[in-house]
Amino acid sequence: MNKQVKYVLKMRRKQRAQPAFARREQKRQKEWQKQLDSPAFNARQAFDDLFLQAQGLPWRLKTGWGLVYAKAKPGGDPIAIQEYAKLVCEHVEKLNFLIESHKKHLLPVSQKRFTWPILKSEHPHFSQDEKKILNALEVGKGTGRFFDKYSKWKPGGLIAYLVDELLSWVEACKDKGKYFYTTTIMRKPRLLRGSAVELLYDRDSPHTVVARLRKHLAKHQKAAASLKPLTQDSINEWEKFFTALLTDCFKDARCAQLLSKVFVKAESRKKKEGRYGVAKQHLIRKVCERLRAFAGVKRS
Repeated sequence: MNKQVKYVLKMRRKQRAQPAFARREQKRQKEWQKQLDSPAFNARQAFDDLFLQAQGLPWRLKTGWGLVYAKAKPGGDPIAIQEYAKLVCEHVEKLNFLIESHKKHLLPVSQKRFTWPILKSEHPHFSQDEKKILNALEVGKGTGRFFDKYSKWKPGGLIAYLVDELLSWVEACKDKGKYFYTTTIMRKPRLLRGSAVELLYDRDSPHTVVARLRKHLAKHQKAAASLKPLTQDSINEWEKFFTALLTDCFKDARCAQLLSKVFVKAESRKKKEGRYGVAKQHLIRKVCERLRAFAGVKRS
């Protein structure tokens, strides 16, 4: 038996002797490292760093000693700004060039976006055809919003923010994949891994409302995952679900106080005789109105 075979058998015996949790952690660390070394992850990091450098903010710089933060330039870095502009324009053109050859791979992204980058010029010859691109990529079709040009809903406002947060949570509940993303805490990158909904619940998630309500939202994950796409046919199911969800949230005094304080404007509705019943009914009504507007249901 040669040395190589002996070494392999020895390593296998060691691996079997390890506790199950240690093997899982070792596998997880390998996956993390593989993600960190992937071209897509490095490209995203480099692009984010270039944007920070352009603004004159501290940006990450790889050296032989690891990651360090480069000194910021007050007022921004002109060279970085120009390079960033060139890269964005070049890659927008390349991105839309992929429609002819790789449309099926672009659709999962474009359907869930509200917007799509398109190059426009003062001269029509140099402009990309926005109608052709938006129709080909079905932009917005997977967002659960009625995108007709005569639709009445507006993107701003506190209720809009709350509903957008909850709809993002519903979409995350339907997504069974595993993902990575990084957050920067006290200028130190932190790598997170988990399902889409687990990442929303994280304390560093940009979805602050979902993170604050995670205790109550977690009880309704299965029901959220089983919801049909938001349309005129399924609007009643969505209204019942959100009514039950908000009713459950208002049973907790701290949660009721948060929702009432942030999302209910009128003082008379915020609290009455030590309870939040008026605020709850007002919030449920406003959320359901927003959902009907998203589904394209006309007001009666």
